[in-house]
Amino acid sequence: MSSNRFFDVPEEEKEVHPTARAWLSRIREGQKATFTLWRKRDGLIFKPAKIYLAFDTPRGQEIQHDDWDVDLNEALVRAGVRAGDVPNEAHRLTMMFRFWFSKPEERFGPGFFEAVLVEILREPPLSGQEVIAGVLRRIHVDQPNRDGYGYGDCKDAIEQILRSAARSLVQDLKYPQPQAEVILAEALARYLDERFHITERQMLGWG
Repeated sequence: MSSNRFFDVPEEEKEVHPTARAWLSRIREGQKATFTLWRKRDGLIFKPAKIYLAFDTPRGQEIQHDDWDVDLNEALVRAGVRAGDVPNEAHRLTMMFRFWFSKPEERFGPGFFEAVLVEILREPPLSGQEVIAGVLRRIHVDQPNRDGYGYGDCKDAIEQILRSAARSLVQDLKYPQPQAEVILAEALARYLDERFHITERQMLGWG
């Protein structure tokens, strides 16, 4: 095949969210940026999530925003753009868990996925995180059926997602491992809270 420079697209330009391309250009130029996820509760539901990026410029702080988007967020994570605090970083990771976990959920079915996920979280090392243990005490699921290939495959898929999340916190966002463990645990607790409607049940007086 003959060489054609019009088809030779640099790797960094492939499949990049348009907003990410603009923001990453500024970050590469040396502008520090801080991430904020804005996701406001409106009664029993959440309003659409927004991503805000605060750039430090010679004229002061400049804030830009866009709708929440998985690809946009992942580009910022790979660029090492942290959230402003641990709770917001955990909330950000919760949003990613919703996307990542949707894949094994679709493959294995919601009930089976939930049973395997809860089983994993009730085992060390995550069971030692009180923020997770406190939520798990309010969740009741059946024991997963361990016969057949489905159990092992589902468990492997979930654990791979957890490993990838942990690796991203430490390697991409450069959090020390003790802080990354706190973020991971808070993100999982928030994910469980939303998935099993714990806060919503409390708001409705259902326990």
